[in-house]
Amino acid sequence: MRRAKKLGLMGLGVGFCLALFMSAFAYYAGSHHLAYDLSLLYLCLAPTSYVLVVTEWATPLADAVVVLIFAFSNALIYGFVFLIIGKIWDVISRRKCGEF
Repeated sequence: MRRAKKLGLMGLGVGFCLALFMSAFAYYAGSHHLAYDLSLLYLCLAPTSYVLVVTEWATPLADAVVVLIFAFSNALIYGFVFLIIGKIWDVISRRKCGEF
């Protein structure tokens, strides 16, 4: 089970960093008037990205809070998915080794 926990913690980090990168790119593209239609990619990689719509008319402090909420929620989703994958991987590797 140690491998599953490590994988889950790695998923937390990946999800958090990915969310921060995606929100930074979204704000950069918006401020520089770049026309990219990445909505499907955002919804697939970060299902909670619809929260960023709230920041359209918000203050800078509210923007930061919403981006942090988005990053933490995405980190939780990725951490949970990576943890489940790690547990499945542990079960499969035990059956191959004959420990089950």
